[in-house]
Amino acid sequence: WAPAFLNGIGNLVGALSWGVDNGLGYLDLGQFDHWTELPSACFAAALLSAKVLREIGPLDEGFPMYYEDSEWCYRARLLGYAVRPAQRAVIYHAFSGRVPDGAEHGLDATKLQRVAYGRLRFITLLLGRGYLLRFLCAYLLEDVLQGMIGLIRGRWGHFRAYWRAWGSYLASLRLLRQKRKLLQARRRRTDRELFDLQRRIPAPLVWRGLPLLTWDIVRYEYLPWIERGQSPRPKMTLGRALSIWRVEGLAALAHRIGRDILWRWMQP
Repeated sequence: WAPAFLNGIGNLVGALSWGVDNGLGYLDLGQFDHWTELPSACFAAALLSAKVLREIGPLDEGFPMYYEDSEWCYRARLLGYAVRPAQRAVIYHAFSGRVPDGAEHGLDATKLQRVAYGRLRFITLLLGRGYLLRFLCAYLLEDVLQGMIGLIRGRWGHFRAYWRAWGSYLASLRLLRQKRKLLQARRRRTDRELFDLQRRIPAPLVWRGLPLLTWDIVRYEYLPWIERGQSPRPKMTLGRALSIWRVEGLAALAHRIGRDILWRWMQP
């Protein structure tokens, strides 16, 4: 429904929030064509070598859906392989199957339970002790806060989703520890090497499911590339913040600042 905008060039997993599509919501002006390696590929469009698949192992069927492609890719990278983008390949993805209307819908309870469990399984299998503890504490705090917000709003299904996800995780922990031990004995990269790659990836440009295309974004995100071929790292200055407030409103400014803060916190 919006083919000029990127759905994503692979994806990544951060220390907060859910997995994110790289470049989500950006106009495709070729500004990402220089990328030679990705944190993870979306398996809606990926080619895997049979030899590598045998060496890395199959996808983990313990994932109920979501995070299984990221886990396989991070696992492959942990074992010394690389995930490469095909810059000229274009795939059209139906995404959610409907055109977003700009309203805040959030995740339904079933999907919420799956992603909450998936990211816990992901970190338990892959991360060393220091990173695992940091991610686990962040996810626990986030899930407790979101679960309490669900209770306050009367969204019992969302509260139960978090409760069931953690229950499933704790129930599977013994088997996960066995799988983790085998994988960790084979690792060839540190956690820092595993996550350093994603620090250069910009925050998504979407709000309420819709791509953002405002004068501010054209000026600070796209114009430097159009004029000079430079991929910008725009900062939120006071002048820029006042301009967004004046033209787009206070809600838009709060969203933009909150997005940037969350993106920094997500980086391991």
